Amino acid sequence: MTFEHDHDVKKAIKIMNDPLKPLRKFGQPIQVTRAEEPSNYIWENMHYTTLRQSKWFTYVMIGIALVLWFGYWV
Repeated sequence: MTFEHDHDVKKAIKIMNDPLKPLRKFGQPIQVTRAEEPSNYIWENMHYTTLRQSKWFTYVMIGIALVLWFGYWV
């Protein structure tokens, strides 16, 4: 959720984190925290899934291993 004003953020946090009547979703209490600054994210990579990142990591490691193996034995 995005807020335009800081006082709206504080009001939402106060409502969501009220200890007298905590809100729940699927039986778990909901906690509201401030998000990180947008400059902390690498937005160009947000659409890559963890599975895709893992597959490419595996491909790169296999490629490096092959280059090292051929470099040693040939």
